Amino acid sequence: MQQHWIQRMVYWILLAMLASLLCISTARAANSIDSNGTPQTVAVGFYPMILHSLNQQNSTFYADLYVWMRWKGDPKRDPTATTEFVNNVEKWGFSNNSTYETPKKLLNGEYLKELHVQGQFFQPLLLDNYPLDKHELSIVLEDSTYPINELLYKEDIGQSGLDARVNLAGWKITGWTVTTEPHAYASKFGELSTTPPPAYSSIRYTVNIERPLNFFVWKLLLPLLIVLLLGCSALFIHPTYTEVRLAAPATALLSLVFLQQAYSASLPEVGYLVLLDKVYVLAYILVVGLMLSTIITSSWIRTGDEVQIKRTIQWDKLIVICMLLFFVVGTSVLLIS
Repeated sequence: MQQHWIQRMVYWILLAMLASLLCISTARAANSIDSNGTPQTVAVGFYPMILHSLNQQNSTFYADLYVWMRWKGDPKRDPTATTEFVNNVEKWGFSNNSTYETPKKLLNGEYLKELHVQGQFFQPLLLDNYPLDKHELSIVLEDSTYPINELLYKEDIGQSGLDARVNLAGWKITGWTVTTEPHAYASKFGELSTTPPPAYSSIRYTVNIERPLNFFVWKLLLPLLIVLLLGCSALFIHPTYTEVRLAAPATALLSLVFLQQAYSASLPEVGYLVLLDKVYVLAYILVVGLMLSTIITSSWIRTGDEVQIKRTIQWDKLIVICMLLFFVVGTSVLLIS
């Protein structure tokens, strides 16, 4: 009799556990999917207050911004609890604080949760057009728990924006965008089911920036032009002063090397030539051409013949014009293309 009573107790305990699991599963589905079977929609907005410390070598930047989420349904089904900042780096320095502990109920029945976010974010930078490069600094959110058929982000364009005081030193901010995109994974992360790999909803806030033209003209191009004019001045010295004529292009060549090293120090090690590297290649060709011209003309005037000296002076003027024209045309083609 006692054994029969124990068996009945075990049976009712197992039945209660099964009913509990079924209720939990049903409640989760009800919280994530509405009565029509469509995923829960969450409106996401962004409002950066500060952008700073854009690091080209590490492809990172710091941001201080507000992020909010607005949804309908159960307030306990808080989407901010499962939100992940995908491109955040240095987790130890990341701050993600809720403005208020519990979701706020709005007049239209929706619930609102607001986050104050501070941290460093990773954004790959393509520098092939440096120093006239343009970039997109993005902050990407993705739900880490519910797939796209259960939770779907949408853009809160009307409320999102960019604070008027945002100023990224050395760059000009040209605008911002908010876009949603599904993130489909190619792995099931260890699961052996026959279902396809999961896809999650993600949303991307992007700030568009570009480098001012003045930076290129006054800080990079002007010193280069001065060095090239110094090298060209050698051909205006009388052809009989061969050593002096060779010294100016040689000095210009060394100056070009140091100038190139100066701007390259602020760039990462990339496997391609940036725009300014190509401009410097033209400058190297010009200076080497000046040196070769000086060496060639020095052999013309060994006899001291006045006719050869006059011929050399005319040749020097032609070489200077051709070299400068070559550099100007070549640089213009690089800038336009």
